[in-house]
Amino acid sequence: MFEPSASRCAEDHDFGGLCAKLAGLSGGAVMTALLRWQNDQGRRLRQEFTAPHLQPDGTVATNPNSLVDWLEKPRTDGTRIGTREEAVVLRECAEAAMDQRLGAVNNRDLHPENRQVINPGWLTSARAQRLSHGMVYR
Repeated sequence: MFEPSASRCAEDHDFGGLCAKLAGLSGGAVMTALLRWQNDQGRRLRQEFTAPHLQPDGTVATNPNSLVDWLEKPRTDGTRIGTREEAVVLRECAEAAMDQRLGAVNNRDLHPENRQVINPGWLTSARAQRLSHGMVYR
């Protein structure tokens, strides 16, 4: 049976339910989002799904093949949760990459409407995951 108090707990920042912990992909974080464009009258004409893959140094790869390959396999939970300061920097980098895409598609008929973050996730590399579980492969 669904308990409303359980869902409130999962959405609580202290619980950590607002950001996924993902294993098996190197990097700092990954995010999914929708980018939207509208016409002069405010009517939505286009939207794209995007997945920025963020490295700890702030570089961003959008929809890389490594992420597509990673999504096709079963995964386990990660162990890493970044700091608030790290989250701010990585989010700013992701937003800059998304804004760059919004601007690149912009033309006489399409104007950036917004970007909507769907879900962010902290990444734990496969090696770090094995080490956290006491498994070291050489």
